[in-house]
Amino acid sequence: MDDAPRSSLPDLKGTVDERRTQLDQLRNDGAVTVEWLLRQLDQVLTEWAALETKFDVEKDGHPDY
Repeated sequence: MDDAPRSSLPDLKGTVDERRTQLDQLRNDGAVTVEWLLRQLDQVLTEWAALETKFDVEKDGHPDY
């Protein structure tokens, strides 16, 4: 990662475990910036909100027994 400018770091992708591995590697390389971390946080919170909405819709779609 020494060749890549800090601003061009890739976004984390994949499963939670894959993202944690990617994050650990970038941290070990000293490549993580505050701006990049904030971008990752925003991305994850957006994905989380979408999942919560999906789960709420599915929950509301089930009849109460």
